[in-house]
Amino acid sequence: MANPLYGQNKQDDMLDALASADDNIVTAGTGTGSAGEPAHADAEKVLPVTIGGVVYYIPLYASNADA
Repeated sequence: MANPLYGQNKQDDMLDALASADDNIVTAGTGTGSAGEPAHADAEKVLPVTIGGVVYYIPLYASNADA
C-alpha cells in the first residue's frame, strides 16, 4: 500500500501491516527480551513490521485495564 503522506510510489510497511493485521498478528515469543516475556511486556500477541530489512514486533494487548 502506498503511503499518501510520502507519495504514491513509496511503500509503507506499517500501513501494510495494519491493513492486513488479521493475517499478520502472531503469538508473542516468551524468551528473554521477547514481547511475551512474562516478567516484562507480557504481550499475548504481536504485530511484526519490517523496517529497513529488520523485523520489529509491536506488542498487542486485549485489555487496557488498570491494575
